[in-house]
Amino acid sequence: MIEVTKSFLSDENLESKTLLLLARYNHLFEDKGLPQLLRELWPGELLQPKTIHSAKGLEADYVIVMGLTSDRYGFPSEISDDPLLNLVLAKPDNYPHAEERRLFYVAITRAKHQAHIIVDNTHPSPFALEFWNENYDVRHIGRSSDNDEFCPECKSGVIHEKASGFYSCSNFPLCAYIAPLCAECTEEHMTPPRSEMSNVFECIDGDCQGTAIVCPKCGIGAVVPKTGRHGDFLSCHIWPRCDYSRNI
Repeated sequence: MIEVTKSFLSDENLESKTLLLLARYNHLFEDKGLPQLLRELWPGELLQPKTIHSAKGLEADYVIVMGLTSDRYGFPSEISDDPLLNLVLAKPDNYPHAEERRLFYVAITRAKHQAHIIVDNTHPSPFALEFWNENYDVRHIGRSSDNDEFCPECKSGVIHEKASGFYSCSNFPLCAYIAPLCAECTEEHMTPPRSEMSNVFECIDGDCQGTAIVCPKCGIGAVVPKTGRHGDFLSCHIWPRCDYSRNI
């Protein structure tokens, strides 16, 4: 938050500008020290933080949207609506997170000059991943997309070391994806293709030349060597969820 605020302090005439903090839920404003830190940094008027629902119709020159996390109280929220309430509401859209998406639109359009979003790099919101992965004209602060390994299965988590030698999606166990180990060096894991033009997993160790092709059946796993009762063969690394295999 502080890093984001500092990033636009070089803009001119901020003394006459307003700054507004928005969040999906009130609990994100519980850090009592944050408003004081922002008042010390921000030369203009710091508006009262608000939930996005209560900010409809309100505008500020600069807006910071907090809490773009992929979890139950994240944004989009993963809390299911009351089934009785659903009986009196219009039929929901089939588009993913349709209602939450409209609310996110409300949040970022409160800004007259700039809108900034605070994202959890370990559990990034699907909304944030859309900004990162779909070539929008956005500026990343405190993040290098070149170093992130996005999960090829759920596409909302990133690959990280869950335990020694065990690399899984940050959404595990909600997402069951586990990264394949490199058959070449047998020490590091392999990262999924970083481009739609590639169909090759590569060892995360830059000094290792280990590679594996993307499974032609599921499009998620890596085709790796294995040994069975009848000898060596190749199969998808997420077996038995994918049963692709072939002889060497």
